[in-house]
Amino acid sequence: MRVEVLYFDGCPTYKATEKTLRKVLAEEGMDVEVELVAVKTEEEARQLRFPGSPTIRLDGRDLFPVEER
Repeated sequence: MRVEVLYFDGCPTYKATEKTLRKVLAEEGMDVEVELVAVKTEEEARQLRFPGSPTIRLDGRDLFPVEER
């Protein structure tokens, strides 16, 4: 299982999101690596289909999908 938190520099909530996510995974007994993915450019955002910061993905799928813009 691959878990990612995508974020942009300056996002005020990605660290809290990461902390909460790690806590929930631990409570569920899941020993899963959480990867932080910094999205640095508009081009990267388009390529990653990054809707906003933070975004949590499980095996490449957004856990809270939004309509494409």
